[in-house]
Amino acid sequence: MIKFFSRNKSRSVGDSRDPPNGDKLRSEVSTESSSDSSGSLRSDTQLDQEKQVCEDNKGKVFTKPEDNIVLAPYNYIAGLPSKNVREIFIQGIHIWIQVPQPALESIKSITSILHQSSLMFDDIEDESQLRRGKPATHMLYGPAQTINSAVYALVNTFSEVHNLNSSKATEIFIDELQNLHCGQSFDLYWKYHGHIPTVEEYMMMVDHKTGGLFRLCVRLMQAKSVSSGPHLDLTNFIRLLGRFFQIRDDYQNLMSAEYSNQKGFCEDLDEAKISLPLIYHMQVSGLESNQVKGLLFSRRPSGERLPLGMKEFILEAMKANGAIEKTKALLQKMHNDLLTEFHQLEAGFGLKNAILEGILQKLKI
Repeated sequence: MIKFFSRNKSRSVGDSRDPPNGDKLRSEVSTESSSDSSGSLRSDTQLDQEKQVCEDNKGKVFTKPEDNIVLAPYNYIAGLPSKNVREIFIQGIHIWIQVPQPALESIKSITSILHQSSLMFDDIEDESQLRRGKPATHMLYGPAQTINSAVYALVNTFSEVHNLNSSKATEIFIDELQNLHCGQSFDLYWKYHGHIPTVEEYMMMVDHKTGGLFRLCVRLMQAKSVSSGPHLDLTNFIRLLGRFFQIRDDYQNLMSAEYSNQKGFCEDLDEAKISLPLIYHMQVSGLESNQVKGLLFSRRPSGERLPLGMKEFILEAMKANGAIEKTKALLQKMHNDLLTEFHQLEAGFGLKNAILEGILQKLKI
């Protein structure tokens, strides 16, 4: 359960029940102010309706607003069915990197909030209509309210970072938050300008964007570690996992019936998303690749989807020139590399890790 913290009060996100005695996330804060027009914040108790000012001492109390409205979009997406891969991943890493339970819960919360808020931003930026088989958050609450809610959630992660009581953890958090947004900027830039990056450029973007959350939670756990065992470098394992995770998503978006049910048929083509299969396809010069590029990047009214026939044409073109099969072959190789790296880490730590092995097996194509 994700918790948002405000001063000394907390509330679980996603729990629609009000706590006893009306206890909320927000607390009342006393502020010293004068009765002049200095811009002091005032409550609406005993207002003089003509002068619109408070004549009593209660006017010096500023009551924080309720957060049920600002949290509604966040609570919606957080409540959608999820495989919770990142939380399970943290539990697996915890076998190797022991962290005090309070710090572990804060790291889980930071990771989950960043993930959910990033999905809210992504769906707006990509004009996605579905998320996990349900309407995307902005389809129900509108883009403006969804953005406001996502930013509010993002701000609350700073409280969780503060709870870690570590300047190193704060540096790590800021560093990886910057990486996440820089990675996303490449993705958005390429799509808007119709630019096809190289495979190397694409992997760099993935390392920052998709790999960022995996790297963040591992680095935070290392910063708070109380393990007495060996301290091994997980950098290569995390890089491989982030790349595999993103490329698998690229492949499944085009080829998986489950993905079609959850997000729509070949949704990445609707979004003109730069994916590895598309890059492979564009590497083969010729009329067909120009046709595909023209279909994907021709300006369409905001939110308009590609007709089914066009998506089927693009998918068949990718299959015909080997882009889909090349992506699948890479995924199979990367999965083998991941397992090799994983077993080396098991040997180095001297601890079997059934949780992480279970994740890797479930991700296999």
